[in-house]
Amino acid sequence: MPTMNDGFGGAIVGKGKGRRSEHFAPLSRAYGAALATVAVSTFLVIAAGAEWLVQLGVGAFTVLALALETRYLFWPAIRALRDHHDRLESAGSDTEIETLRLSKEIEKLLGNLETLQGVTSGLEAANMRIEGAAKRFEELFQGLPIACLGYDASGAVMEWNRASEEMFGDATKLFGIKLYDLLNPVHEANELREMTEQVFKGKSFRSISLACTGDGVSKFYLCSTFPVHGANGQVNGAIFACVDVTAQKEYEKKIEEHLTRINEYSVAIEQQKWELQEANDRLQSLARQDGLTGLFNHRSFQEALARDVRRAERESGTVSIVLIDVDNFKKYNDSFGHPAGDALLKHFSQLLLACSRESDLVARYGGEEFVVILPATDVDGANLAAERMRSAIENAVWPNRQVTASFGVATMDKDLSAPDVLIAAADKALYASKAAGRNACTHWNELKKAA
Repeated sequence: MPTMNDGFGGAIVGKGKGRRSEHFAPLSRAYGAALATVAVSTFLVIAAGAEWLVQLGVGAFTVLALALETRYLFWPAIRALRDHHDRLESAGSDTEIETLRLSKEIEKLLGNLETLQGVTSGLEAANMRIEGAAKRFEELFQGLPIACLGYDASGAVMEWNRASEEMFGDATKLFGIKLYDLLNPVHEANELREMTEQVFKGKSFRSISLACTGDGVSKFYLCSTFPVHGANGQVNGAIFACVDVTAQKEYEKKIEEHLTRINEYSVAIEQQKWELQEANDRLQSLARQDGLTGLFNHRSFQEALARDVRRAERESGTVSIVLIDVDNFKKYNDSFGHPAGDALLKHFSQLLLACSRESDLVARYGGEEFVVILPATDVDGANLAAERMRSAIENAVWPNRQVTASFGVATMDKDLSAPDVLIAAADKALYASKAAGRNACTHWNELKKAA
Protein backbone atom coordinates (compact mmCIF):
# COMPACT_ATOMS: atom_id res chain seq x y z
CA MET A 1 0.00 0.00 0.00
CA PRO A 2 1.51 3.43 -0.90
CA THR A 3 2.27 6.00 1.71
CA MET A 4 1.32 9.57 1.73
CA ASN A 5 4.60 10.53 0.14
CA ASP A 6 3.97 8.27 -2.87
CA GLY A 7 1.40 10.60 -4.38
CA PHE A 8 -1.41 9.51 -6.55
CA GLY A 9 0.52 9.74 -9.79
CA GLY A 10 3.53 7.93 -8.40
CA ALA A 11 1.36 5.19 -6.91
CA ILE A 12 -0.04 4.36 -10.33
CA VAL A 13 2.52 5.37 -12.89
CA GLY A 14 5.63 4.54 -10.86
CA LYS A 15 4.95 0.78 -10.66
CA GLY A 16 6.36 -1.08 -13.58
CA LYS A 17 8.49 1.90 -14.64
CA GLY A 18 11.09 0.91 -17.21
CA ARG A 19 8.98 -1.95 -18.65
CA ARG A 20 6.71 0.31 -20.68
CA SER A 21 7.32 -0.37 -24.37
CA GLU A 22 7.23 2.34 -26.87
CA HIS A 23 4.20 0.62 -28.44
CA PHE A 24 2.25 1.10 -25.16
CA ALA A 25 3.64 4.52 -24.25
CA PRO A 26 0.50 6.44 -25.45
CA LEU A 27 -1.80 4.15 -23.46
CA SER A 28 0.30 4.58 -20.28
CA ARG A 29 0.29 8.35 -20.67
CA ALA A 30 -3.50 8.28 -20.97
CA TYR A 31 -3.84 6.28 -17.76
CA GLY A 32 -1.41 8.58 -15.97
CA ALA A 33 -3.34 11.68 -17.02
CA ALA A 34 -6.59 10.14 -15.82
CA LEU A 35 -5.13 9.23 -12.42
CA ALA A 36 -3.57 12.64 -12.06
CA THR A 37 -6.94 14.29 -12.76
CA VAL A 38 -8.64 12.13 -10.16
CA ALA A 39 -5.92 12.90 -7.61
CA VAL A 40 -6.05 16.66 -8.20
CA SER A 41 -9.82 16.68 -8.09
CA THR A 42 -9.74 14.79 -4.82
CA PHE A 43 -7.28 17.19 -3.22
CA LEU A 44 -9.23 20.15 -4.44
CA VAL A 45 -12.34 18.71 -2.87
CA ILE A 46 -10.48 17.98 0.34
CA ALA A 47 -8.87 21.40 0.32
CA ALA A 48 -12.17 23.12 -0.30
CA GLY A 49 -13.82 20.99 2.37
CA ALA A 50 -10.98 21.67 4.79
CA GLU A 51 -11.32 25.44 4.29
CA TRP A 52 -15.03 25.22 4.79
CA LEU A 53 -14.58 23.02 7.84
CA VAL A 54 -12.04 25.46 9.27
CA GLN A 55 -14.45 28.23 8.70
CA LEU A 56 -16.97 26.21 10.63
CA GLY A 57 -14.51 25.84 13.42
CA VAL A 58 -13.56 22.27 12.92
CA GLY A 59 -10.07 21.50 14.02
CA ALA A 60 -7.11 20.59 11.83
CA PHE A 61 -7.02 17.08 13.14
CA THR A 62 -10.55 16.56 12.08
CA VAL A 63 -9.75 17.87 8.62
CA LEU A 64 -6.74 15.48 8.39
CA ALA A 65 -8.89 12.56 9.40
CA LEU A 66 -11.40 13.50 6.79
CA ALA A 67 -8.70 13.68 4.15
CA LEU A 68 -7.39 10.26 5.07
CA GLU A 69 -10.81 8.79 4.98
CA THR A 70 -11.41 10.33 1.59
CA ARG A 71 -8.16 8.85 0.34
CA TYR A 72 -9.11 5.38 1.52
CA LEU A 73 -12.46 5.86 -0.04
CA PHE A 74 -10.91 6.31 -3.51
CA TRP A 75 -7.99 3.92 -3.00
CA PRO A 76 -9.71 0.68 -4.24
CA ALA A 77 -10.64 2.33 -7.49
CA ILE A 78 -7.16 3.74 -7.89
CA ARG A 79 -5.58 0.34 -7.13
CA ALA A 80 -7.89 -1.37 -9.59
CA LEU A 81 -6.86 1.13 -12.25
CA ARG A 82 -3.21 0.57 -11.39
CA ASP A 83 -3.53 -3.28 -11.59
CA HIS A 84 -5.25 -2.98 -14.91
CA HIS A 85 -2.47 -0.68 -16.06
CA ASP A 86 0.15 -3.20 -14.91
CA ARG A 87 -1.56 -6.01 -16.75
CA LEU A 88 -1.60 -3.93 -19.90
CA GLU A 89 2.07 -3.15 -19.50
CA SER A 90 2.88 -6.86 -18.88
CA ALA A 91 0.89 -7.88 -21.94
CA GLY A 92 2.70 -5.22 -23.91
CA SER A 93 6.08 -6.56 -22.74
CA ASP A 94 5.16 -10.15 -23.76
CA THR A 95 3.92 -8.89 -27.10
CA GLU A 96 7.18 -7.03 -27.58
CA ILE A 97 9.16 -10.24 -26.88
CA GLU A 98 6.96 -12.21 -29.26
CA THR A 99 7.32 -9.46 -31.83
CA LEU A 100 11.11 -9.62 -31.55
CA ARG A 101 11.02 -13.40 -31.89
CA LEU A 102 8.77 -13.14 -34.91
CA SER A 103 11.05 -10.50 -36.39
CA LYS A 104 14.01 -12.86 -36.06
CA GLU A 105 11.98 -15.70 -37.56
CA ILE A 106 10.96 -13.42 -40.42
CA GLU A 107 14.60 -12.45 -40.98
CA LYS A 108 15.53 -16.12 -40.96
CA LEU A 109 12.71 -16.92 -43.37
CA LEU A 110 13.81 -14.07 -45.61
CA GLY A 111 17.36 -15.50 -45.57
CA ASN A 112 16.02 -18.97 -46.38
CA LEU A 113 13.90 -17.43 -49.11
CA GLU A 114 16.96 -15.82 -50.65
CA THR A 115 18.80 -19.16 -50.43
CA LEU A 116 15.84 -20.95 -51.94
CA GLN A 117 15.70 -18.42 -54.73
CA GLY A 118 19.42 -19.01 -55.40
CA VAL A 119 18.89 -22.78 -55.41
CA THR A 120 15.88 -22.36 -57.67
CA SER A 121 17.93 -20.23 -60.06
CA GLY A 122 20.68 -22.89 -60.04
CA LEU A 123 18.14 -25.64 -60.66
CA GLU A 124 16.61 -23.67 -63.49
CA ALA A 125 20.06 -23.16 -65.05
CA ALA A 126 20.88 -26.85 -64.54
CA ASN A 127 17.54 -27.81 -66.03
CA MET A 128 18.27 -25.61 -69.04
CA ARG A 129 21.66 -27.30 -69.41
CA ILE A 130 20.05 -30.73 -69.09
CA GLU A 131 17.46 -29.79 -71.68
CA GLY A 132 20.24 -28.52 -73.96
CA ALA A 133 22.24 -31.70 -73.43
CA ALA A 134 19.15 -33.81 -74.07
CA LYS A 135 18.51 -31.85 -77.24
CA ARG A 136 22.10 -32.29 -78.37
CA PHE A 137 21.95 -36.00 -77.54
CA GLU A 138 18.71 -36.29 -79.49
CA GLU A 139 20.30 -34.56 -82.47
CA LEU A 140 23.38 -36.73 -82.11
CA PHE A 141 21.31 -39.90 -81.84
CA GLN A 142 19.17 -38.95 -84.81
CA GLY A 143 22.13 -37.78 -86.87
CA LEU A 144 24.27 -40.87 -86.38
CA PRO A 145 25.00 -42.57 -89.72
CA ILE A 146 24.64 -45.94 -87.97
CA ALA A 147 21.27 -47.50 -87.31
CA CYS A 148 20.61 -47.38 -83.55
CA LEU A 149 17.61 -48.89 -81.79
CA GLY A 150 16.64 -48.55 -78.14
CA TYR A 151 14.89 -51.58 -76.68
CA ASP A 152 13.48 -52.77 -73.35
CA ALA A 153 14.05 -55.91 -71.31
CA SER A 154 11.70 -57.92 -73.52
CA GLY A 155 13.68 -57.02 -76.62
CA ALA A 156 10.97 -54.71 -77.96
CA VAL A 157 12.09 -51.63 -79.89
CA MET A 158 11.25 -48.37 -78.11
CA GLU A 159 13.34 -45.74 -79.93
CA TRP A 160 15.14 -45.50 -83.26
CA ASN A 161 16.99 -42.93 -85.34
CA ARG A 162 16.72 -41.85 -88.96
CA ALA A 163 19.38 -44.32 -90.09
CA SER A 164 17.19 -47.13 -88.70
CA GLU A 165 14.27 -45.94 -90.80
CA GLU A 166 16.50 -45.89 -93.88
CA MET A 167 17.73 -49.42 -93.11
CA PHE A 168 14.50 -51.11 -92.01
CA GLY A 169 11.88 -49.06 -93.84
CA ASP A 170 8.58 -47.71 -92.47
CA ALA A 171 9.00 -46.30 -88.96
CA THR A 172 5.47 -47.36 -87.95
CA LYS A 173 6.51 -51.01 -87.95
CA LEU A 174 9.52 -50.40 -85.70
CA PHE A 175 7.79 -49.50 -82.43
CA GLY A 176 7.29 -52.53 -80.21
CA ILE A 177 8.71 -55.07 -82.65
CA LYS A 178 11.15 -57.60 -81.21
CA LEU A 179 14.73 -57.30 -82.37
CA TYR A 180 14.92 -60.93 -83.52
CA ASP A 181 11.69 -60.49 -85.48
CA LEU A 182 13.00 -57.32 -87.09
CA LEU A 183 16.38 -58.78 -88.03
CA ASN A 184 15.17 -62.35 -88.66
CA PRO A 185 18.60 -63.97 -88.21
CA VAL A 186 19.18 -67.20 -90.11
CA HIS A 187 20.90 -69.19 -87.37
CA GLU A 188 21.36 -66.87 -84.38
CA ALA A 189 17.76 -66.21 -83.22
CA ASN A 190 18.19 -67.92 -79.84
CA GLU A 191 21.64 -66.39 -79.43
CA LEU A 192 20.17 -62.93 -80.09
CA ARG A 193 17.46 -63.47 -77.46
CA GLU A 194 20.04 -64.59 -74.90
CA MET A 195 22.26 -61.66 -75.82
CA THR A 196 19.49 -59.09 -75.18
CA GLU A 197 18.78 -60.73 -71.84
CA GLN A 198 22.45 -60.57 -70.86
CA VAL A 199 22.58 -56.87 -71.76
CA PHE A 200 20.01 -56.10 -69.06
CA LYS A 201 22.36 -57.80 -66.62
CA GLY A 202 25.01 -55.22 -67.48
CA LYS A 203 26.94 -57.08 -70.20
CA SER A 204 28.00 -55.52 -73.52
CA PHE A 205 28.56 -57.23 -76.89
CA ARG A 206 30.78 -55.80 -79.63
CA SER A 207 31.15 -56.60 -83.33
CA ILE A 208 28.65 -59.47 -83.52
CA SER A 209 28.15 -60.72 -87.08
CA LEU A 210 24.59 -61.69 -88.00
CA ALA A 211 23.33 -63.28 -91.20
CA CYS A 212 19.69 -62.26 -91.71
CA THR A 213 16.91 -62.70 -94.27
CA GLY A 214 14.89 -59.51 -94.02
CA ASP A 215 12.12 -59.35 -96.66
CA GLY A 216 13.42 -62.54 -98.21
CA VAL A 217 16.78 -60.93 -99.03
CA SER A 218 20.00 -62.13 -97.46
CA LYS A 219 21.60 -59.44 -95.34
CA PHE A 220 24.68 -59.31 -93.19
CA TYR A 221 24.93 -56.98 -90.19
CA LEU A 222 27.81 -56.13 -87.91
CA CYS A 223 26.15 -55.38 -84.55
CA SER A 224 26.95 -54.09 -81.08
CA THR A 225 24.66 -53.75 -78.10
CA PHE A 226 25.20 -52.30 -74.64
CA PRO A 227 23.15 -51.35 -71.54
CA VAL A 228 21.98 -47.84 -70.62
CA HIS A 229 22.19 -47.10 -66.88
CA GLY A 230 19.97 -44.74 -64.94
CA ALA A 231 20.96 -42.30 -62.19
CA ASN A 232 20.73 -45.11 -59.62
CA GLY A 233 23.13 -47.26 -61.61
CA GLN A 234 20.49 -49.78 -62.63
CA VAL A 235 19.99 -50.83 -66.25
CA ASN A 236 16.83 -49.17 -67.53
CA GLY A 237 17.31 -49.67 -71.26
CA ALA A 238 19.66 -50.81 -73.99
CA ILE A 239 20.99 -49.65 -77.36
CA PHE A 240 21.39 -51.89 -80.39
CA ALA A 241 23.62 -50.52 -83.17
CA CYS A 242 24.13 -52.27 -86.49
CA VAL A 243 25.85 -51.65 -89.80
CA ASP A 244 24.76 -53.28 -93.04
CA VAL A 245 27.89 -55.05 -94.31
CA THR A 246 26.15 -57.07 -97.02
CA ALA A 247 28.11 -55.38 -99.81
CA GLN A 248 31.33 -55.91 -97.90
CA LYS A 249 30.49 -59.58 -97.36
CA GLU A 250 29.77 -59.97 -101.08
CA TYR A 251 33.10 -58.35 -101.90
CA GLU A 252 34.81 -60.59 -99.34
CA LYS A 253 33.13 -63.62 -100.92
CA LYS A 254 34.30 -62.56 -104.36
CA ILE A 255 37.78 -61.86 -103.01
CA GLU A 256 37.79 -65.28 -101.34
CA GLU A 257 36.75 -66.90 -104.61
CA HIS A 258 39.49 -64.99 -106.43
CA LEU A 259 41.99 -65.98 -103.74
CA THR A 260 40.92 -69.60 -104.11
CA ARG A 261 41.46 -69.43 -107.84
CA ILE A 262 44.74 -67.59 -107.32
CA ASN A 263 45.78 -70.29 -104.85
CA GLU A 264 44.87 -72.96 -107.37
CA TYR A 265 46.83 -71.10 -110.02
CA SER A 266 49.68 -70.72 -107.56
CA VAL A 267 49.69 -74.44 -106.82
CA ALA A 268 49.64 -75.17 -110.52
CA ILE A 269 52.42 -72.65 -111.12
CA GLU A 270 54.45 -74.15 -108.28
CA GLN A 271 53.94 -77.58 -109.79
CA GLN A 272 54.98 -76.24 -113.15
CA LYS A 273 57.96 -74.49 -111.56
CA TRP A 274 58.95 -77.72 -109.85
CA GLU A 275 58.58 -79.63 -113.09
CA LEU A 276 60.49 -76.89 -114.89
CA GLN A 277 63.19 -77.00 -112.25
CA GLU A 278 63.42 -80.73 -112.64
CA ALA A 279 63.64 -80.29 -116.40
CA ASN A 280 66.33 -77.64 -115.94
CA ASP A 281 68.17 -79.90 -113.55
CA ARG A 282 67.95 -82.68 -116.08
CA LEU A 283 69.12 -80.32 -118.78
CA GLN A 284 71.96 -79.16 -116.58
CA SER A 285 72.77 -82.78 -115.82
CA LEU A 286 72.70 -83.54 -119.48
CA ALA A 287 74.86 -80.51 -120.08
CA ARG A 288 77.32 -81.50 -117.35
CA GLN A 289 76.99 -85.28 -117.23
CA ASP A 290 77.56 -88.08 -119.64
CA GLY A 291 74.31 -89.61 -120.75
CA LEU A 292 75.58 -93.21 -120.78
CA THR A 293 77.72 -93.50 -117.66
CA GLY A 294 76.32 -90.68 -115.48
CA LEU A 295 79.82 -89.30 -114.97
CA PHE A 296 80.73 -85.67 -115.58
CA ASN A 297 81.26 -84.93 -119.26
CA HIS A 298 84.21 -83.41 -121.08
CA ARG A 299 82.94 -79.83 -120.61
CA SER A 300 82.50 -80.26 -116.86
CA PHE A 301 85.99 -81.74 -116.66
CA GLN A 302 87.51 -78.72 -118.43
CA GLU A 303 85.71 -76.24 -116.10
CA ALA A 304 86.68 -78.17 -112.95
CA LEU A 305 90.33 -78.51 -114.00
CA ALA A 306 90.64 -74.76 -114.69
CA ARG A 307 89.12 -74.02 -111.30
CA ASP A 308 91.44 -76.44 -109.45
CA VAL A 309 94.51 -75.08 -111.22
CA ARG A 310 93.66 -71.52 -110.20
CA ARG A 311 93.13 -72.64 -106.61
CA ALA A 312 96.46 -74.48 -106.58
CA GLU A 313 98.23 -71.38 -107.89
CA ARG A 314 96.52 -69.17 -105.31
CA GLU A 315 97.29 -71.51 -102.42
CA SER A 316 100.74 -72.61 -103.69
CA GLY A 317 99.43 -76.13 -103.91
CA THR A 318 99.23 -78.73 -106.65
CA VAL A 319 96.81 -80.87 -108.62
CA SER A 320 97.18 -84.10 -110.63
CA ILE A 321 95.15 -85.71 -113.41
CA VAL A 322 94.89 -89.31 -114.62
CA LEU A 323 93.88 -90.12 -118.22
CA ILE A 324 92.51 -93.64 -118.69
CA ASP A 325 91.83 -95.64 -121.84
CA VAL A 326 90.07 -99.06 -122.00
CA ASP A 327 92.40 -101.52 -123.67
CA ASN A 328 91.24 -103.02 -126.97
CA PHE A 329 87.68 -101.63 -126.58
CA LYS A 330 87.04 -101.67 -130.34
CA LYS A 331 87.71 -105.42 -130.49
CA TYR A 332 85.35 -105.91 -127.51
CA ASN A 333 82.59 -104.04 -129.35
CA ASP A 334 83.23 -105.98 -132.54
CA SER A 335 83.21 -109.30 -130.65
CA PHE A 336 80.28 -108.81 -128.29
CA GLY A 337 78.28 -105.94 -129.81
CA HIS A 338 77.66 -102.32 -128.90
CA PRO A 339 75.17 -103.08 -126.05
CA ALA A 340 77.84 -105.20 -124.39
CA GLY A 341 80.30 -102.36 -124.97
CA ASP A 342 77.92 -99.87 -123.32
CA ALA A 343 77.51 -102.19 -120.34
CA LEU A 344 81.30 -102.43 -120.06
CA LEU A 345 81.64 -98.63 -120.01
CA LYS A 346 78.99 -98.30 -117.30
CA HIS A 347 80.63 -100.91 -115.09
CA PHE A 348 84.04 -99.38 -115.77
CA SER A 349 82.69 -95.96 -114.57
CA GLN A 350 81.42 -97.42 -111.33
CA LEU A 351 84.80 -98.98 -110.60
CA LEU A 352 86.53 -95.62 -111.10
CA LEU A 353 84.06 -93.93 -108.73
CA ALA A 354 84.59 -96.64 -106.14
CA CYS A 355 88.35 -96.06 -106.19
CA SER A 356 88.11 -92.25 -105.98
CA ARG A 357 87.87 -89.85 -103.07
CA GLU A 358 84.89 -87.58 -102.50
CA SER A 359 86.99 -84.56 -103.49
CA ASP A 360 88.07 -86.20 -106.78
CA LEU A 361 86.21 -85.63 -110.04
CA VAL A 362 85.67 -88.59 -112.42
CA ALA A 363 84.60 -87.74 -115.96
CA ARG A 364 84.16 -89.40 -119.35
CA TYR A 365 86.73 -87.74 -121.59
CA GLY A 366 85.32 -89.21 -124.79
CA GLY A 367 84.60 -92.63 -126.30
CA GLU A 368 86.40 -95.24 -124.14
CA GLU A 369 88.63 -92.63 -122.47
CA PHE A 370 88.12 -91.36 -118.92
CA VAL A 371 89.84 -88.75 -116.74
CA VAL A 372 90.16 -88.23 -112.98
CA ILE A 373 91.12 -84.92 -111.31
CA LEU A 374 93.01 -85.39 -108.04
CA PRO A 375 93.02 -82.03 -106.14
CA ALA A 376 95.95 -81.34 -103.75
CA THR A 377 97.70 -84.57 -104.83
CA ASP A 378 101.45 -84.77 -105.55
CA VAL A 379 103.33 -87.19 -107.83
CA ASP A 380 103.48 -90.09 -105.38
CA GLY A 381 99.82 -89.73 -104.42
CA ALA A 382 98.79 -89.60 -108.08
CA ASN A 383 100.78 -92.75 -108.90
CA LEU A 384 99.18 -94.62 -105.98
CA ALA A 385 95.69 -93.54 -107.04
CA ALA A 386 96.32 -94.64 -110.66
CA GLU A 387 97.70 -98.01 -109.59
CA ARG A 388 94.70 -98.57 -107.26
CA MET A 389 92.32 -97.99 -110.18
CA ARG A 390 94.31 -100.20 -112.60
CA SER A 391 94.37 -103.08 -110.13
CA ALA A 392 90.62 -102.79 -109.41
CA ILE A 393 89.80 -102.96 -113.14
CA GLU A 394 92.14 -105.88 -113.79
CA ASN A 395 90.75 -107.92 -110.88
CA ALA A 396 87.09 -107.14 -111.51
CA VAL A 397 84.67 -109.82 -112.78
CA TRP A 398 83.59 -109.13 -116.38
CA PRO A 399 80.83 -110.99 -118.26
CA ASN A 400 82.66 -111.84 -121.49
CA ARG A 401 86.42 -111.54 -120.99
CA GLN A 402 88.97 -109.82 -118.78
CA VAL A 403 89.17 -106.04 -119.20
CA THR A 404 92.23 -103.89 -118.54
CA ALA A 405 93.12 -100.21 -118.98
CA SER A 406 96.14 -97.97 -119.57
CA PHE A 407 96.87 -94.89 -117.40
CA GLY A 408 98.72 -91.64 -118.05
CA VAL A 409 99.43 -89.39 -115.02
CA ALA A 410 100.62 -85.77 -114.81
CA THR A 411 101.14 -83.47 -111.82
CA MET A 412 101.11 -79.65 -111.90
CA ASP A 413 104.51 -77.97 -111.54
CA LYS A 414 106.27 -74.88 -112.90
CA ASP A 415 106.42 -76.43 -116.35
CA LEU A 416 102.87 -77.77 -116.23
CA SER A 417 101.01 -74.73 -114.84
CA ALA A 418 98.25 -74.49 -117.46
CA PRO A 419 95.28 -76.89 -117.82
CA ASP A 420 95.93 -77.67 -121.51
CA VAL A 421 99.62 -78.29 -120.88
CA LEU A 422 98.77 -80.63 -117.99
CA ILE A 423 96.32 -82.56 -120.19
CA ALA A 424 98.86 -82.86 -122.97
CA ALA A 425 101.45 -84.26 -120.55
CA ALA A 426 98.99 -86.86 -119.20
CA ASP A 427 98.03 -87.84 -122.76
CA LYS A 428 101.70 -88.49 -123.67
CA ALA A 429 102.09 -90.60 -120.51
CA LEU A 430 98.97 -92.57 -121.53
CA TYR A 431 100.40 -93.37 -124.95
CA ALA A 432 103.59 -94.44 -123.23
CA SER A 433 101.59 -96.98 -121.15
CA LYS A 434 99.97 -98.33 -124.34
CA ALA A 435 103.32 -98.56 -126.05
CA ALA A 436 104.67 -100.51 -123.09
CA GLY A 437 102.05 -103.23 -123.60
CA ARG A 438 98.90 -101.71 -122.00
CA ASN A 439 97.48 -102.42 -118.49
CA ALA A 440 100.13 -100.04 -117.07
CA CYS A 441 100.50 -96.69 -115.30
CA THR A 442 102.99 -94.06 -116.52
CA HIS A 443 103.71 -90.65 -114.97
CA TRP A 444 104.85 -87.71 -117.12
CA ASN A 445 107.86 -87.23 -114.85
CA GLU A 446 109.15 -90.68 -115.88
CA LEU A 447 109.09 -89.67 -119.53
CA LYS A 448 110.81 -86.40 -118.70
CA LYS A 449 113.60 -88.24 -116.87
CA ALA A 450 114.01 -90.71 -119.67
CA ALA A 451 114.34 -87.89 -122.15
